[in-house]
Amino acid sequence: MRALLGAGRPLVLVENCVPGEKVDAVVSDSFGGARAAVAHLVELGHRDVAFIGGPFHVSAPPALHRENTIWSIEQRALGYWAALRQAGIQPDNRLYEGDNLSTAAGYRACRRLLASGRPFTAIFCANDEGAVGAMRALHQAGLTVPEDVSVVGFDDIEVAQHLIPPLTTVHVHKEAIGSLAVQRLLARALAPGAVATTLALHVDLIQRETVAAPSQRSIR
Repeated sequence: MRALLGAGRPLVLVENCVPGEKVDAVVSDSFGGARAAVAHLVELGHRDVAFIGGPFHVSAPPALHRENTIWSIEQRALGYWAALRQAGIQPDNRLYEGDNLSTAAGYRACRRLLASGRPFTAIFCANDEGAVGAMRALHQAGLTVPEDVSVVGFDDIEVAQHLIPPLTTVHVHKEAIGSLAVQRLLARALAPGAVATTLALHVDLIQRETVAAPSQRSIR
């Protein structure tokens, strides 16, 4: 990024932001979408909500903060933390997992959550591929979605509505993001000295069939 900016090339970041750098960006409201998704789970009565995100590192003691290496996924993790804290729920680091955001990674992360023995009634996944993998792991463990565990994804990929049951997720307006990014890129090429801007697009919680109130059958 710095090399392109230093060479005077017009540049717009998509679904990424680098604080402190004067560069245009077009992003979705990952923080707000995640907060809304987890708040929806909390409103239904879930208090033990697990998280599956991307690759992350853990800060040094005593903070031991888990930080995703991908900016947009970190925003979704922060939204997850915020929704729990706003509901008076102390987040549990033992319910925080991450991997490489693929379907296989979601499967592995969910398997680790199940093996930990820590009770949970819902999982918020930072992307739909992870949610698909998590649902497979739950099925193999003899658990039913949403009767035993509720699952929410993020992105609203095409397959989400065709899963059994169809996935509750956060819809990202990808076409609009792409269109606005190109418009901003052309404007930047015409006015290299203009003030850098970051556009954040609204997202929508799409309620389908993978979420229900916790029941006696949920993992305890």
